[in-house]
Amino acid sequence: MIQRWESCRLVAYQDSNGVWTIGWGHTGKVGAVDIGPGLEITQVAADAIFQDDLTQAEQAVENLLAGPANQDQFDAMVSLTYNAGRQTFHDSAVLQRFNAGDYSGAAEAFSHIVWSGARILEGLVHRRASEIVRWFGG
Repeated sequence: MIQRWESCRLVAYQDSNGVWTIGWGHTGKVGAVDIGPGLEITQVAADAIFQDDLTQAEQAVENLLAGPANQDQFDAMVSLTYNAGRQTFHDSAVLQRFNAGDYSGAAEAFSHIVWSGARILEGLVHRRASEIVRWFGG
């Protein structure tokens, strides 16, 4: 599901917020190297970084949930966390409502996390809609 929304680029680029990114939407560092102009990685490296980032997103969701989620809910929240980051998920109405037992409200709250800087990104609108569909088993 995540790779459907994250294209893999083996040469560093700036995302819609100007953040240097590489691979399957990875930001920060590759090993000890800051991501920046001219950085290139292999597909094998991109896939390995993706697996590490996915594991971190899964662990973040597991650590923040007050109770068990079904697989579809968990997958939707991991996709959100992978894309928006742990802090955004931590502060989100998705998490707050889920932890309060308001599962429909949590699903609805995905649709509010569509901003990049000061603008709504159409791609995020579609991604969040896909996560909501996943939430309900689709």
